[in-house]
Order: sequence, then C-alpha cells, then structure tokens
Amino acid sequence: DNSIVGAVEIFSDETAHHAARREAEELERLAFLDQVTHLPNRRYLEMSLRTALSEYHVHKDCFGLLVIDLDRFKAINDQFGHATGDRALRQVAKTLVGALRTTDIVGRWGGDEFFAVVRHVDAEILSSLAERCCVLVAQMSFRNNDGRGVSTSVSIGGSLVKPEDSFETLTRRADELMYQSKAGGRSRASLQ
Repeated sequence: DNSIVGAVEIFSDETAHHAARREAEELERLAFLDQVTHLPNRRYLEMSLRTALSEYHVHKDCFGLLVIDLDRFKAINDQFGHATGDRALRQVAKTLVGALRTTDIVGRWGGDEFFAVVRHVDAEILSSLAERCCVLVAQMSFRNNDGRGVSTSVSIGGSLVKPEDSFETLTRRADELMYQSKAGGRSRASLQ
C-alpha cells in the first residue's frame, strides 16, 4: 500500500531530521566545552566576558573577573603523570563551580588557568568569592592511582570592571594580579 510506504518515508525523514538536529546541538555544545574539565572553554569565556562588558557599558551592571591559576601544575604532571594532572584540573574545576554562585561563569581558559566572570558584585563580594575559591581548593585533595595523596592550591587575581575597561585591559589587570598572588607565596588572592 502506497500510504504505508509514504508514512514510513515521512517517519524516516523526521527521524533522520531529529537525529541530525541532536547531532548539531551536541557539536555546538562541544564547541564551547573544555574536553578535560567539561567546563566552558576559552571561546565561551571570551564571549561571556565580552557580553558582560557590553552590558556594563550600557546598563552599568558591575561585574568582576577572576583569573585562577593552579599552583605547581607542572610539578603535579612531572611527579604523578598527565592523567593525574588532568584529574587535578577536573577536581579544581568541580571545586571552583561549588565555590562560586550559580550565576557566575567559570571555565578553563587554557593550560592550568581558569577564568570566572562574576556578575552583580562589589569589591567585598568579589574578594569573598576569591578567598572561598582559594580555601576550598587548598582543602581539596585526592588519591593518585598508586594511592599517594595529591593536594592543590590556586593563585587568583581579581578585578572589578572599570568604566574605561576593554577586554584587553580587564584581562591584563586580573592576570597581573594573579602573578602578584603567585609571587606573594601562592594559594592567595590579590584583588583590585
């Protein structure tokens, strides 16, 4: 019967269309996810930060940027191996997500560095969130495959957006403050 064949063809086309749409959605999702931590990746973070800057210039919604660097990451990789290094990145990522608010966007900028776009904050709230990240990561530890304990810490630079800020000036300032935290002994936050 032609009507049955026609119905099967329509069903097949719709099924193929839904499968193709699901695959496209998955590819789009993966384009914005870091493959190791499953957090937003650099592309997504850059878009989020540029959007926050645009909204700030229009609506004056204050926000901050945290640049978070995993301390002694090379030593973790060298001592325990890259699989443990990846596990350290995942553990830190999970801890940062738990330390920040659900409205904050935290992701992996690259290597051992994370960015957090922290909206609707003042200097006190931004400082409190940065300190909480430092404390919770320092309290976190996990066992390597051979049973040895691995502990971590992060150095953070944070800055509130200023009226004259561009993407470059804000990220540079927060990055310089992160290096100030490292020079000051690590496992700390420097904010401005």
